[in-house]
Amino acid sequence: MLINGWSGSGGDAFPDYFRKTGLGPLIGTRTWGGLIGISGAPQLIDGGNITVPTFRMYNPDGTWLKKVTA
Repeated sequence: MLINGWSGSGGDAFPDYFRKTGLGPLIGTRTWGGLIGISGAPQLIDGGNITVPTFRMYNPDGTWLKKVTA
């Protein structure tokens, strides 16, 4: 599978699953590996905004996924 460092979200998850199932090699630059979602970024009075992680993925064993290794 071809990957690059600009991948995020499913672009992180899919290579991780691909590697874990042994379907083949990963070729390219490591993805950032976060898989943490941000939603509802409130706007500040100066026009800026704040982002706070609000959700992330689970491992198959039910524990929180900390970082993918793709």
